[in-house]
Amino acid sequence: MGIYNIIKTNRKCPRCNEKIDEWQSKYLTYDGYVLEKLLKEIKLNEHMDGEIHALCDNCKAFLEVTIVKGKDKEIKPRSPQ
Repeated sequence: MGIYNIIKTNRKCPRCNEKIDEWQSKYLTYDGYVLEKLLKEIKLNEHMDGEIHALCDNCKAFLEVTIVKGKDKEIKPRSPQ
């Protein structure tokens, strides 16, 4: 697995409603500048755009979230393969 940033949130899985504490950055920018992937824990804020993802431990759905100005724009659950 590659290097990524750990994103702490209170988001829940849209499929089973399980709380997912830890997400990984996929592509995240701060005011247009790509954030370095350093295995650091960061919090989203209004300057951030991009994508984060996680695997739900409960239902095994793979989740991708589009982030716009620090907020969820779209959550896409995918079934396990």
